[in-house]
Amino acid sequence: MRVQHIDLSVKDFEKITNLLQRIRPSDIYKQKCLEKLRGEIERARIIPPQDIAPYVVTLHTTVLLIDEQTGKELIYMLVLPEEADPQEGTISVLSPIGICMLGARIGDWFSTDTAEGYRTLRLIKVLYQPEAAYIYE
Repeated sequence: MRVQHIDLSVKDFEKITNLLQRIRPSDIYKQKCLEKLRGEIERARIIPPQDIAPYVVTLHTTVLLIDEQTGKELIYMLVLPEEADPQEGTISVLSPIGICMLGARIGDWFSTDTAEGYRTLRLIKVLYQPEAAYIYE
C-alpha cells in the first residue's frame, strides 16, 4: 500500500515534466501509461534532492523487489525511457512497473498489469539511490 503523496526531487520533477511535454503516445496503452504518470506527478510533494529520504525510489535508484505471486526477487533501476533495457534491469519510468516504483518506499507493494500479466510486487530494499550518495544531478 502507498501513502497519499509521493516525494519527488526537484530534479526528477523537471526531468519527468520535460518527458511528459515532449512525448507523444503512439497507442492507447502508452496513453494510459502517460496519464498514470501524470497522476503520480500531480500527487507528488516536490522537495530538494538533499531532503529525499534514503528509502524512497527516485530516478536512477536501484531496488530489490519481490514478486508476491512467484516469490521471485527482481533487481531494477528506475530510468528515463531512452535509458531503459529490461533485459539489463533498467525499467522506464513510463512502464507500468516504473510508474509504480516512482516515489515508492521500502515496504510498499503495488499491483499492475505488465507484458507478463498482472503482478503484485513489494519493495524490499533500496540498493542504491543517487540522493543518498549525495549525487544531485
